[in-house]
Amino acid sequence: MSAAPQRRLVAASWTALRREPAHAAEQVSQLLLGETFDVDAADAAGEWLQGTGPDGYPGWLRAWHLAPAWAPARAPDRVVVARCGRALAAPRPGAPLLADLSFGTRLAAGPAEGAFVAWHLPDGRQAWTPADELAPWPTPPDARRERVLAWAPALLHIPYEWGGRSCRGLDCSGLVQVLLGAAGLALPRDSALQAAGPGRALATDDPGAFRPGTLLFFGTGGVDHVALLVTADRILHASGCVRLEALADLRHRRELLGMMDPFDFNTTG
Repeated sequence: MSAAPQRRLVAASWTALRREPAHAAEQVSQLLLGETFDVDAADAAGEWLQGTGPDGYPGWLRAWHLAPAWAPARAPDRVVVARCGRALAAPRPGAPLLADLSFGTRLAAGPAEGAFVAWHLPDGRQAWTPADELAPWPTPPDARRERVLAWAPALLHIPYEWGGRSCRGLDCSGLVQVLLGAAGLALPRDSALQAAGPGRALATDDPGAFRPGTLLFFGTGGVDHVALLVTADRILHASGCVRLEALADLRHRRELLGMMDPFDFNTTG
């Protein structure tokens, strides 16, 4: 019988999840500061750990990017909604920077001092983040669509990066996963998995289905791209960079294979 996975926390601002235990291996995803990683194997040197992130996506992480999980750990109740937030060493502007905080990073807030919120990094150090870079997490279900659409502009012009889920780089499904995750909606990692749910499937020939907040899935023979409808005729997606585009222009280049309303479920994660 194999041993139960050991839970660790990501202690870097963000870290690459790789297909094999090597820096040259394909980046299949990224994990953000404080996210869990369930370790079930290590390479011979113990420098790379194999396991799964909170979305179940498997891969290898550098061991020194992880910290032991605290027990009991406080549940996160804030999320970074700035493009790239800050963990500072003191509650004042210009204090030393302890870590960058990518959009979607979750934390357990402590007491506030002025315009700053105290919390603890995964390695135990106390940090302070400007309150205006944070929002309560998760968002109440009836406000999620509105909040996601309001936060979306913060991610414009972030470069496209295969496997990216951070403010350094995003791929199309990483953009959607992180943006909706900031509101408390747990989506799978890949666009094909996202197209299969959760959420309510919509008919592509129904004009009334094109409501802001709808996810649109494109591809040839199978889903390989996802976009978020932000108005009746404009989408936000990661293609070259995170950008806005006329829906008609993308439909001219790619086949629309499916649509889903992701706000029809209340799962948090």
